[in-house]
Amino acid sequence: LAKHNLYATEITGRYISEATGLHVERVMAGEIVESDITPDHLHPNDKGYDVMFQLIMRELGIGQKVE
Repeated sequence: LAKHNLYATEITGRYISEATGLHVERVMAGEIVESDITPDHLHPNDKGYDVMFQLIMRELGIGQKVE
């Protein structure tokens, strides 16, 4: 995992970082409340899956606006 860019919400990112010692980019801190994207704090809802999709697409460089 160390060779990849890791992304997570604030709380999940903290847990992963503390457990592994890896850097985890905490995304949208303050913009999205965790309960908005994962009501049970474990399984993502549709909005949570959309957030993950957008992060994956950004990381892969797919779908970026060309000017």
